[in-house]
Amino acid sequence: MKYSWRHPDWPNFTFDETQCRDALYRYALEAGRMSQLENTLQYDTYIDLMVSEAINTSQIEGERLDREDVRSSIKNFLGLSNPPTRVADPRAEGMAALMVDVRNGFAGELTKGTLFHWHQLVLPLQENSLLPRNLKVGQWRDSEEPMQIVSGPIGYEKVHYEAPPAYQEAAQKVDFVLKKVKFWEKHQQTELNERQKKALNKLFNAGSDGFEGGLSAKKYISLTSSSKATATRDLGDLVEKECLRRLEGGGRNARYGVAF
Repeated sequence: MKYSWRHPDWPNFTFDETQCRDALYRYALEAGRMSQLENTLQYDTYIDLMVSEAINTSQIEGERLDREDVRSSIKNFLGLSNPPTRVADPRAEGMAALMVDVRNGFAGELTKGTLFHWHQLVLPLQENSLLPRNLKVGQWRDSEEPMQIVSGPIGYEKVHYEAPPAYQEAAQKVDFVLKKVKFWEKHQQTELNERQKKALNKLFNAGSDGFEGGLSAKKYISLTSSSKATATRDLGDLVEKECLRRLEGGGRNARYGVAF
């Protein structure tokens, strides 16, 4: 099976809007109908959506949460229950807290701190918890064993998904991936020629350390099969557009790195 993180363009995915126009149109119609509802009905509808998402997300991990516990928890976090309803299941409270946090901060930056916080919400560590004592919550995985989502009886298991190996999730590499995503978001409207795009992609493919010593005009010529004059012009343009930054040192032989 080819997982998303094994795709050569991960995590810079694109989509063909023509393939989902009908679904987007139907969604717009439904969203328009929701805006015409009274405030109370709108809140009830939003809560129903969050409850369904929480239940379905938990089922992926083989957990079954009580729907009313999740609903009560969500209403508590939204300040809609006065006094707050007591919920005995910490898992339901954690999942509800995650749904509300995502709803309130969906437009914010997805950071390492945010991911760790969400992990802590859905895996509350308590004395009576059935979770393994050696489970690291709110941290990167570091074990060699694969993290899989599996269903079915022993001997007939079906692996639905396998996460990237722990060694690929080191903080430095994850931060680099996030920076890469933010870079292309910033420059999605920046006009770049094919030579410049190719050189930037080569820099990213080299990983968080980039090319040893940075990107020079000589390396640019080798990568793009361009002339010295063209390479100098392209590199200067990339610096002006804040795609590259000039590295310290190098003297007359300028070296460049990605301008994160």
